[in-house]
Amino acid sequence: AVRTAADRSTAGAIVDLGFVGDPADVDPSLIELLLVHGYVPVVASLGIETVIILDDTERLPEATLQQSLAYLILNAPPNLHVLIGSRVPLALPTHEMIAKGSLSTVDVDDLRLTLEESTAILEARFGHRINLDDCARLHDAVEGWPIGLQLAAATIERSSNLSAAIASLSGRRGDIENYFM
Repeated sequence: AVRTAADRSTAGAIVDLGFVGDPADVDPSLIELLLVHGYVPVVASLGIETVIILDDTERLPEATLQQSLAYLILNAPPNLHVLIGSRVPLALPTHEMIAKGSLSTVDVDDLRLTLEESTAILEARFGHRINLDDCARLHDAVEGWPIGLQLAAATIERSSNLSAAIASLSGRRGDIENYFM
């Protein structure tokens, strides 16, 4: 999906540009026409902060990535921010943007909690009922994923013996399995 959003006081609501479904089915010339030749100049002339969110971009045709999307990210006006979601690294010319400081990346490791973050969350929730070893066991069991930690905490919450509940916790049954299945 491709959507833009702007501050309600200046531009109104979210505008859906109409790309729904499999990105591989989108005609690359439509993306080029809409984004590069139509949309970008309008955004530049408005001068308001605008965000384009492109998800599942790994499914776009290679020609679209190499031409239209590369052109868009390298030539976006200062008020246009492009967020690109992909499950794999993309073959885009990012070196120039890294050099300018105009590129930020978020990968799997950035989304996971550190042991310290997991411990702080668990201690806030359970107080003196949970020890550091149990915090580390839970953190390792969910591999730092925030939702996994929340589900594990909800699963053991009513137990009178947290250590025993953590030792018996398994991702193959109960709330955790239901979430990930």
